[in-house]
Amino acid sequence: MQVVKAFVGLPSYNRANVLRLCLRSFSNSKLVKGLIVVADSASEGEAQHYAKVVEEVTGLGFKVLHDIRVGRRGFGESAQPSARDG
Repeated sequence: MQVVKAFVGLPSYNRANVLRLCLRSFSNSKLVKGLIVVADSASEGEAQHYAKVVEEVTGLGFKVLHDIRVGRRGFGESAQPSARDG
């Protein structure tokens, strides 16, 4: 019987160290073909940290699709109505 492998998607914001642990937890999985990482950071330094984490995981043999940006996507007053808006 053929085993179907899947991609796992992981969003992250300012947690490169936590993402590293999470991604490494997949290293022994026989069901994961690759990882999709969407990471936002508050600083350029954190974005570079994310890039290093992705590079490490790629070295474990996974296909890794990633998008790392400084700033936060989909977050703002238009996305999060406040209590004062009724």
